[in-house]
Amino acid sequence: MKNRTLACHPPDLLPQISFFHKLAGSDIFVLLDSAQLSQPRSSCAARTQIKMAKGPKWLSIPINNGSNLPYVLVPLPPENGWANRMYDTIRLAYEDAPYWNYMNFTDNYDRALLGSRGLAGFN
Repeated sequence: MKNRTLACHPPDLLPQISFFHKLAGSDIFVLLDSAQLSQPRSSCAARTQIKMAKGPKWLSIPINNGSNLPYVLVPLPPENGWANRMYDTIRLAYEDAPYWNYMNFTDNYDRALLGSRGLAGFN
């Protein structure tokens, strides 16, 4: 019987390269969305850093800090501009990149925002 590599990782907002390295190096990958989101405001599930022309910038989803729910049950906050600001920041940072819209980022972002039932689905 061949040894297999199992890896698990919670859903991250715009995952870093280490996420994809872990994914590529595993035979079985589990998206750990049933784990508790313990510190929403500092978690990679609700914030990430991207490269901008003038230096790094934090992107954040304003999650209620007291929820302590599993990722899959954490609701997205009401759309009061945070999602549009996040999209505009991502677009400004990457729209001139060679493969900016290769996978139709705009439509996929909108679909994830409108179709998700919560944080894990959006990520």
